[in-house]
Amino acid sequence: TINLYYKDMFDYIASKRYDADPSQYAIYENMDYANSRGLEMAFQRLYSGGLDWEINYTLSRAEGNAPTSDYHWYVAEWANGYDWRDFNHTYTMPWDQTHNINFRLNYIRHSGLGLSMIGNYGSGFPYTTEFVGVRTAFENNALKPASSNLNLKGYYNFIFMRKRQISVHINIYNLFDVRNEETVYNDTGRSTYSLLPTYTAQYSGPALNTLEEYLVRPHYYSAPRQIKIGLSVSL
Repeated sequence: TINLYYKDMFDYIASKRYDADPSQYAIYENMDYANSRGLEMAFQRLYSGGLDWEINYTLSRAEGNAPTSDYHWYVAEWANGYDWRDFNHTYTMPWDQTHNINFRLNYIRHSGLGLSMIGNYGSGFPYTTEFVGVRTAFENNALKPASSNLNLKGYYNFIFMRKRQISVHINIYNLFDVRNEETVYNDTGRSTYSLLPTYTAQYSGPALNTLEEYLVRPHYYSAPRQIKIGLSVSL
C-alpha cells in the first residue's frame, strides 16, 4: 500500500497579546497555519503457515508558525529575558520526524508456542540550538539523535489432564537495552554532555563533586530493558 498526502491547515487557534492600561491581556484568535506532507509505504503478509508480518515506512514533514495555541503569548512575554522571537514564516514542528519505520511479526504454532515482536526506528526530533541559554539559530534548526526500540513477547501453553492449561509467558521491553536520547542539551544536541561552564551549575541541594555529576540526567533517556515473566493456570 502506498499513500501520498499534502495538507494545508488554516485558522488554528492562537493567543495574541494586546497592550492595555493597567495591564496587558491576551485573546484567542484564529490566526495560525500548519502544513503536513509525506509518503507512506506499507508491506504486509497475511497469516499463513503460522506466520504474519507487516512493515511500514513514512517520509514526512510537519511545519507551522507555532507549536501550541499559547506560543505567541509566551514569545511576547519572554522576548527580553529569554531572547524568544516570533517568526513570520513556518518552521519545523517539535513532533516532526522525517523518517519512521515500524514493523511487527507474529509466529504461532499449534503446539502452544507463540512469539511476537514489534519494533521501530525513527530519525531524530528537532530542537533549537543554544549556548549558555541564548538561542544561536532559528527555531528547531537541528536534530536529536535517531532512536530505535524492539519489544519481544512469547508464551508456551502446557495442556494437562486434557482440559487444564498452564501458560508460561515472558515480555521483554527494549530488548537490546538501547539508550535513546529523548531530551538533549541544546548546546551539544546530546544527552551525554554539555558545554555549560561550571559557574552555571547553581544547585541548592547536597554539594556536587564535579560538573560531570551535574550533567548526569537519567530521565533524559528512554526506559532501560525490562523483563516480565508470568505464569497462569486455567482450571
